[in-house]
Amino acid sequence: MVLFILGILALILLMGNAYLYFFPLKNRNDSISGFENGQAGEWERSLVKVREKNFELEKKLALHERAVTKKFKTIDSSILNLDSKAEGAVKRVSRLESIIASKEFQGKPGVLMAKKIERLEDFRRNATIELEAIKELMPQLKEKKQVAVSSPELEEKIHNLVFHGKARK
Repeated sequence: MVLFILGILALILLMGNAYLYFFPLKNRNDSISGFENGQAGEWERSLVKVREKNFELEKKLALHERAVTKKFKTIDSSILNLDSKAEGAVKRVSRLESIIASKEFQGKPGVLMAKKIERLEDFRRNATIELEAIKELMPQLKEKKQVAVSSPELEEKIHNLVFHGKARK
């Protein structure tokens, strides 16, 4: 039975080859597409136009991809820069937290601020005392006429007394 079916299929193939040999197709594209000669040329021209448009769109897409890639690179570099700044800030904050959490400052809220205020109060008190001393010395200097009242040397001496605690000679 199987041999009989295979024989029939072989006979059909031989007949199809003989038919194509004696009656060849003149234009395979026309018979395959189903168009007549005039319509096939028009179809090919529209296909060429579509391919040209696709080529132009590919160029535009490539330019757009380059621009997007460039923007991503700049964004990546700025993100890396911000990331490094954030890491530095985290390190500084953790260092300050470790100082605050150390045994020296445990149980003493506001110790750092109190020390700063104390130093500023000391500076204000010392500056006030030194200015009073300078005011007392001014009449003596005027009487001796050693230094003019508005000379640069006097201003420098006053500055040194106030801010450095000693007069430079």
